[in-house]
Amino acid sequence: MNSVKSAARPRMLDRLVRALVFSGTMLALCACQPLPSHRLLSKPEQAALGTVDAVLLMPTQVPGVTAQRSGYSGGGSLLGIFVAAAVDGYRSEKARSDATPVVAALQGFDFQAELLKALTDKLEAVPNMKVVVRPTVIPSGSSADAERAYKESSDASVLLMTVGYEIRSGDLWLSLAMALYPKSEALKQLRPRPNDGQPLDKGNALLHITPVIKTDAVTAANIRAVVQDSIVRLARSAAAVLSHPDPR
Repeated sequence: MNSVKSAARPRMLDRLVRALVFSGTMLALCACQPLPSHRLLSKPEQAALGTVDAVLLMPTQVPGVTAQRSGYSGGGSLLGIFVAAAVDGYRSEKARSDATPVVAALQGFDFQAELLKALTDKLEAVPNMKVVVRPTVIPSGSSADAERAYKESSDASVLLMTVGYEIRSGDLWLSLAMALYPKSEALKQLRPRPNDGQPLDKGNALLHITPVIKTDAVTAANIRAVVQDSIVRLARSAAAVLSHPDPR
């Protein structure tokens, strides 16, 4: 009888150890799960926001110019790598050359002022929410400027909006990376993955998403109208992001 009991104990101990290892592994996996690519505000978060200080960060007044990469890998050989680099270099140079008259047609167009106006009109009209757009543009998308804008704010939360403005292989791309960070202690309790050491860590953001507006094959003749229309559409998308809650 004692031998049966003594044989059963190691088996029970083994099962317990296995269960603990399994639980620890699952907890570790859960802790390492990546944050979602985007996050919208829930209704309770919307109701708790208070005043939102919206700040526009924009690194450029004119569009950057790039080309889609060829996708050619060069086959892995050294010669192939040089050929692939030459192909992509040629594509980039041609994209810049083709875009020269398009960019020139935007001379005198105050992109920053137009976007700031559109965002102010749309965001400050979002119902059931008090959004105040700062009447200035911070002409940089750097992390240092973003951190300074956050620290200087005295409102309950700060909405940082970083603009992407680019002509890519002849197409206009306009994007707005939106990230809303809490400043009040009450809102900080709602952070999805708190990081007190880095206030602008993604885990602290109550909202993060990047609306994109793309228009194919822009020309010097239509670029101003396209940019103006894209600005309005982007501002409308930003307002929709704030006003439509996540159903969670």
